[in-house]
Amino acid sequence: MKNSFLTEHGIVPQKRDASHTYESIGFSEIEQKWYGWTGHSRAGFGIGDSIQKGFGGYTASTPEEMINDYAEFFFSISEQVANQSRASCSILPDRSGIMICPEPISLPTASSFEELVEVLTDDVELPILAIPSGCYTRLCGIGSRPAETLEDAYILARGFAEGAY
Repeated sequence: MKNSFLTEHGIVPQKRDASHTYESIGFSEIEQKWYGWTGHSRAGFGIGDSIQKGFGGYTASTPEEMINDYAEFFFSISEQVANQSRASCSILPDRSGIMICPEPISLPTASSFEELVEVLTDDVELPILAIPSGCYTRLCGIGSRPAETLEDAYILARGFAEGAY
């Protein structure tokens, strides 16, 4: 994010999560807004603002809704992929969000160019390599209701920085 934008709006940038190496949210004391940004988009949220379902940054307000939204995202690929995606989710013990543990990605892999040529010319099967994928958490948002507090606005900015495309 360009420093001129941060300075112009009086935004104090911070990391969305302590494990991150970059800043993607910030608070403007002047405007009483939380801002979230990605490499190519940004948005500010104050009291009364909201994000509607279907727009970047929307995050459901319950873990059950989050799991449904996650599975729905993959339904365009197939119902089977949507069901696998749903099965990869679990509700956090404090119900603050969900843990997503996708199955490893299995890809056919050639160990050499010659092996790849052989597959293309002789209809030979390639060995399958399972690429592990790590688990990650997504915290609940406030759904589509308007922010009632600056804490709600923070949740909207965090969701925007996490989910805007």
